[in-house]
Amino acid sequence: MLFKSKKTGNILKSCMKWIPMLKSRRLYMNPYLQWNLSYILFYSITALWLLELILFPSKNKSQDYKEQRSFYMLLLTIVSNVFITLLFTYYRVFQIQESPWNSLQSLGLIFCFGGIVLRYTSRLLPDKSFNRVAPMDKTQVPFRQGPYRVLRHPLYLGLFLLVLGVPTFFKNPVAMSFTVFSMARVLNRRMELKEKNMEMLLGETYRQWKKRRYRFIPFIY
Repeated sequence: MLFKSKKTGNILKSCMKWIPMLKSRRLYMNPYLQWNLSYILFYSITALWLLELILFPSKNKSQDYKEQRSFYMLLLTIVSNVFITLLFTYYRVFQIQESPWNSLQSLGLIFCFGGIVLRYTSRLLPDKSFNRVAPMDKTQVPFRQGPYRVLRHPLYLGLFLLVLGVPTFFKNPVAMSFTVFSMARVLNRRMELKEKNMEMLLGETYRQWKKRRYRFIPFIY
């Protein structure tokens, strides 16, 4: 019995010697998951983002080619940005290893939290005909509640913040820059199409509604 306990103690000591080496080589660390509050919050928000697709499915489908094309371009841009961020994170390319108080990581959480709040508060409006792909119909009245009191496209701003929050959380400035450029370009085109179609459907009602609201960024644009 004494022999077994000594043998077990020797094995534990040998294992303890390997820990500093594993830490220095980062072999033990999953770059996408660390057991701390920041990662738990990040993946909780990500789960809510995915849950949104189930809770608020699109009820109508657009047959307009430009609308469909812009939708798939947006989807491709989101997937590409997330993939590039994960790839850079895995190989630790352009990644800021340490920052005071993990300020970039905290900023990423703020972006994600703000984005998910905007998405859900916009979705929970009393809308019977939500359509993710195209404007509704001629009976649709422009929203005047929640974020729509200030913004024309709070859903797109929420989406932008969520996607930008991913490279920011993983502290990659190059991926952040790419996300800002690509998402802004695709979303701008999408907003132009949306507004053009809404003006065709609702005419002066929509034009007057549009004048009283910022397009994308409150009090700026």
